[in-house]
Amino acid sequence: MIKRKTLIKNKIKFNKPKFVITKNIHIVFKPLFLIFYIITISLQCFSMTLNEPLYDGMLVKGKLNTDEKIWFNKRQIIPHSDGTFYFGIPQGHTDTLILQYEKNTPTGIIKTQKKFEVKRQKWKETKINGLPKNKVNISTQNQERIKKENILLKEKRTEHNKNFFPICFTRPIASKKYRISGDFGARRILNGITGSGHSGTDYAALKGTSIVSPADGIVVITHNDMFLSGKTILINHGYGIFSSYSHLSKISVQSGKHIKRGEKIGEVGSTGRSTGPHLHFTLTWFDIRVDPEQVFNNYSCTVSK
Repeated sequence: MIKRKTLIKNKIKFNKPKFVITKNIHIVFKPLFLIFYIITISLQCFSMTLNEPLYDGMLVKGKLNTDEKIWFNKRQIIPHSDGTFYFGIPQGHTDTLILQYEKNTPTGIIKTQKKFEVKRQKWKETKINGLPKNKVNISTQNQERIKKENILLKEKRTEHNKNFFPICFTRPIASKKYRISGDFGARRILNGITGSGHSGTDYAALKGTSIVSPADGIVVITHNDMFLSGKTILINHGYGIFSSYSHLSKISVQSGKHIKRGEKIGEVGSTGRSTGPHLHFTLTWFDIRVDPEQVFNNYSCTVSK
């Protein structure tokens, strides 16, 4: 019979495996781990928020911390002093929106990207007949005129103004005095010829109906006879937001005038390429056109935002 002492003596012992890191490996991996840890913590600290969901043709409102910077399509988005900012998503934008990020940290500047899903809207189709033939089948001479007028508008829309910031927006015509006769983004068929998406919203109203500014700003263009838009006004509302007014019968302001939200700037008419009295109203973030009705619904001055 085997004695108990013998069993204990001959018992096989299994030691727990030990993970040993050599001195050299420790030197290599410790700083890499530290860098990875710092970057991970820094990226988690990005505080930017957007008013999602996002759609093409949308004016997006968001907020940043003072130690953060963002860019969209290589253009830096400049926030207001409280961190609030706007930027526009072009009509027909792809399904993913990419914002470039920078953040100041104790160890330096961290750079990265953030991606957001953009939902595609279904745009309407509008048929407009009865336009003068020379306003649809445009001569070479008039095409050159249109080109120069568009360059003038585009140049003014590159100006960055920090004297104003549009906290909210009101419609340019009182609600009971208009009907929407043309939707933003609708592909238009003019006298049977297919054109591009509608750049703004058309508000049909009686000739002489007052038009007011939707936000504080400065008048940067007044023009009495543009080929397509007739009597035209362009207002800079600050931080990349511009509004334009076409087909007016009367302009009540001068270029360079500082105006307040709700102040009268002109009257509804039918000048330029038009079949009847209406206001063609356009809102842009620099040169990106956005849906005015989406802006009025989301950032109305009658609702706290």
